[in-house]
Amino acid sequence: MPDGFWTVLLLLCIGYTLMLLELVVPGGVVGIAGVGVVAWGIWRAFVELGLGWGFASVVTSLVVFVVGFRVFFHSSARRGLILDDESARDWKAPREELRALLGRRGETVSALRPAGLARFGDAPGEDRVDVVSESEFLPLGVAVEVVEVEGNRIVVAAVAPEAVAAEAISSDGDAPAVEEASA
Repeated sequence: MPDGFWTVLLLLCIGYTLMLLELVVPGGVVGIAGVGVVAWGIWRAFVELGLGWGFASVVTSLVVFVVGFRVFFHSSARRGLILDDESARDWKAPREELRALLGRRGETVSALRPAGLARFGDAPGEDRVDVVSESEFLPLGVAVEVVEVEGNRIVVAAVAPEAVAAEAISSDGDAPAVEEASA
């Protein structure tokens, strides 16, 4: 074997391994590094080994990619990574009625850390939905208001106690009795 052959072979194998690892470690960085190492191996094949070995490394890389994709798409490993028609059958779009919650006030029925449950109706369990607090942890029983609805994500913010008291007065029609302390 010519000088540099094992280096080129090692670079190509490391590159293919990194690209295979990209299937398990998502994010793109490992896959891009793998493509870069394969390209470096091909470049070294042209520079150190000549045109024949360079073209052989290009053809080998193309064959590895094509065979690898065919094997992957016909394997059981694909099922865990790619949504197929069978699993898409049960998928449901975000409910439009969630948009109606925008601006409604309710009460947390679990602590929001920052996600939890809130109720937006009078009857127990009525309009009980998963929510996310806007920026803070909220304990159980806090008055909240829906400030954003995006898809299935419902964002709530704590309502100031003064606003809750003012709302209670306006809904009752009567002002609460205030006792004056005698001096």
